[in-house]
Amino acid sequence: MKKIILTLVAALAISGSAKAEDSGKAIAKGYNRVSVMYSAAFATPFSGGGKDGVRTHHGVGVSYARGIAFCRSLPLYAEVGASWQYFPVSSGDSWDNPFAEGLEMMRISVPVNITYRFALGKNGNFKISPSTGLNFGFNAISKVDYNYWHMVGGTGYGFDTDGKVFQLGWLAGVNFSYKGFNIGLAYCLDLMPMFDTTYGVNSYGQPYPFKVNTDNLQLSLGYEF
Repeated sequence: MKKIILTLVAALAISGSAKAEDSGKAIAKGYNRVSVMYSAAFATPFSGGGKDGVRTHHGVGVSYARGIAFCRSLPLYAEVGASWQYFPVSSGDSWDNPFAEGLEMMRISVPVNITYRFALGKNGNFKISPSTGLNFGFNAISKVDYNYWHMVGGTGYGFDTDGKVFQLGWLAGVNFSYKGFNIGLAYCLDLMPMFDTTYGVNSYGQPYPFKVNTDNLQLSLGYEF
């Protein structure tokens, strides 16, 4: 995650040396962007034994964004849109003891960002657009097949559970565009866990907690118009 954040910071530093896009044209036009994306979801499970490492799950998606200029003196945009992502069941890379045999996710997200656009080159054809904001995620599918074997007590637990329907996240990223063609990199940090439940009981009759936090790295290829 540190490498991802450093990459985004470096992109912002490079963009700081570029000249700002003409705000008059920005007010007149705004922009639209459609993209296909690859996503890597980093699921961090917590159980009765504490944090149990990070599992990576791969998915695909599509997205649309609309940039609306709202400042006449600066090339600032309110960027809103929607995306669809699907992560197929991950039984191939099973979550071994103490975790799940399968995780499946399908999410519809509504990101709301503030974007600043810089233009490079004589005609300003190359643009760098860092952005940050909130991501409102709605999980159409969020299922985990959980299996646990308590090594001391010799007790096994197994159950399927559904995750939360709504998740709020923080989103940061940068887009690079040249004559309409666009490459984007973004990182979404979920502020709410996808799964938050309990299973079994310990020797004191108390249930074990089960919680899974998810972060999301997105690499997109699209067209801006």
